Amino acid sequence: MQYLVIFSPKKEFTTNGMPSDFMDKEQREQEQVRVLYATGGLRQVWAQVPRTHGGVILFEADSAEQLHEMINSFPLIKANYADPQIVPLQSLVSASVNPRTTRPGNRAHRAHDHVSKES
Repeated sequence: MQYLVIFSPKKEFTTNGMPSDFMDKEQREQEQVRVLYATGGLRQVWAQVPRTHGGVILFEADSAEQLHEMINSFPLIKANYADPQIVPLQSLVSASVNPRTTRPGNRAHRAHDHVSKES
């Protein structure tokens, strides 16, 4: 299952400034992103705009427990510097359906469209 997780800095940091070790933890956070991406648990990463030291990550996990293990592996979460907001996602299109060939009026990639009418 896929989960969209929005990471936001704790409110006290947005008003009082970041802790002195924040940049070090943020660097280690980027290393953890690469580890989770390489293992397939992390699918995509976005920065919030305007840049607020927050981020949005699309995770792939077999269970809520696996998702929480990945989230809790981040240094900023371990240090209690950020709050995650978890949004479970469910596909609206079945994996067995190819939306390019099943939409009304869309003739892309259908074999009979490529066969000459004269044959």
